[in-house]
Amino acid sequence: MPVNEALRGKLSLPGSKSASNRLLILRALAGTTTELPGLSTAADTAYMQAALQQITAQPGGRIFAGAAGTVMRFLLPVLALQPGNWELYGSDRAHERPIGPLVDALHSLGAKIDYLEKEGFPPLKIEGGQLHGGEVQLPANLSSQYATALLLVGAMLPGGLQLKLMGEPVSRPYLQQTVDLLGICGVKVREEADTYILAAQNMQMPAVVQVEPDWSSAAYWLAWVAALPGSELLLENLPLHSHQADRRAVDWMGQLGVKVTEQPNGLLLTHEATRITTERTYDGRDCPDLVPAQAVLCAIQQQPALFTGLATLRLKESDRIDALKMNLRAAGAVVSSGADWLRIEKGMAAGAGEVHIQCFHDHRMALAFSVLAAAQKTVIFDQPEVVAKSYPNYWEQLATLGIKFN
Repeated sequence: MPVNEALRGKLSLPGSKSASNRLLILRALAGTTTELPGLSTAADTAYMQAALQQITAQPGGRIFAGAAGTVMRFLLPVLALQPGNWELYGSDRAHERPIGPLVDALHSLGAKIDYLEKEGFPPLKIEGGQLHGGEVQLPANLSSQYATALLLVGAMLPGGLQLKLMGEPVSRPYLQQTVDLLGICGVKVREEADTYILAAQNMQMPAVVQVEPDWSSAAYWLAWVAALPGSELLLENLPLHSHQADRRAVDWMGQLGVKVTEQPNGLLLTHEATRITTERTYDGRDCPDLVPAQAVLCAIQQQPALFTGLATLRLKESDRIDALKMNLRAAGAVVSSGADWLRIEKGMAAGAGEVHIQCFHDHRMALAFSVLAAAQKTVIFDQPEVVAKSYPNYWEQLATLGIKFN
C-alpha cells in the first residue's frame, strides 16, 4: 500500500454535502419537486433525506440525525415550524456537540424546545408550530451552522427575520453559500454589516438546481498530487470559482506542490516541485474542514506550519486538534497545540513503516491520513468505514488509481 508511483487519471467527485443538505431543506420548505442532479451520496445527506421524508409524512415523531451537525442544527428550526410533537436525537458524539445558542435564539422567536438530557445539548423535545419572526441575536464564533439554520427558515416566518451575529463570525464562506442558495430560491437577503434581514416571502425554487462537486473532497486529491512527483489528475466538472469554503485548498496546497489549471471539463491537477523552509501560518476560521488535509500535507512535505483560529475543531465529529496531534505524532511528526492552534514543528521522514491511525469516528481523520501512503507509509486505520459520512466511494476511487488499503 505504500505509494511510490505518480497518480494519473480522472475522477468524478461526490456532490457538495453542505450544498446538498441546504438545498434539501429549501426544497422541502418550498414544497416543490425540484430535481437536484449531483446530490451528495454522503451518509449525512441520506440522514437529511430520511428525516425530511418522515417530517412530511406525519405530524410528530422521533427524528434521528446520526452524527450530522447539519442535520441536527438545520432541522431544529424546521421542526419548530411544523405542527406536532417532535424529538430530535443523534449519535453519542452528536449529543456532545453544543446546540444551546441556537435553542436560545429559537426561544426568542417563540419556539417551545426542551432539553431531554444535558442542558445545552441534544437530544431535544420540540412542540412544533409555535415559531414566529422578529429580531434575534446569535453568537457567531462557535458555528456558522446556527446562523444558517435560522436563515434557511427566515423567509417562512411571519414578520420575517432580522439576524444579528455577535462577535467575529467563523466559517463565513458557508454563510455566503447559504445566502447564494436562498437567492436561487428567489429569497432576497439584505446584509448590513453582520446583520441579515429577510422579509417574509414565498420561495420559488426552480425546476432543476445542479449541485456542485464537493471541494472538501477535492482537497484530498490536491494533497495526493502535491505529495507525489509526476502526478496528474483531472477532477471532472469541479468549478475553480466557487463559494465553497474549501476552495481555499488551491491557495494553501498550491504553496506545497500542486498546480491547478481550469479545463473545459474540470480542473487539472499537476505536481509542481516546490521547497519552502520558513514556517507558514494558516488561519482556519473560514475553512476548518480543510485543516486536517493541509496539516498532513505539511508534515509529509517537511513544512513547518502554524494553524490558528481552530476553536471550532474541538466541536467537530472528534476533537480534531487532539486527534490530529495524536496521529501526526504516531507518524513521526513533532507537533504542539493549544486551545485553538496547532503547530507542526517538524515533519515526518519518508520511508517504510507502519502507522496506526485512530479515526475517533471522524471521516476527516481517515480521509486526511490516507495521504500518508504517499510518504511510503503503510497506513492502518481502526475505522476506515467512517469515510461514508462524506465520501462513500473514496477507497474505491483510490483503488482505480492503483492504491489499495487493507
